[in-house]
Amino acid sequence: MRLINRLFSFRHIRTMTTPKISYLTQQQAKDIDEELFNEYKFSVDQLMELAGLSCASAI
Repeated sequence: MRLINRLFSFRHIRTMTTPKISYLTQQQAKDIDEELFNEYKFSVDQLMELAGLSCASAI
């Protein structure tokens, strides 16, 4: 199973009453970046835009 699918599968999602927050290790983040670049052909600009959107949504 691909790394992205393992990390972001629906079994990790909880309701608002029982939130579960998980954090990526530096290695996991690096592996995800490599998979997005190599397998899915994302550009640096696309990944930075998604990161900015995630930060804005969190606020």
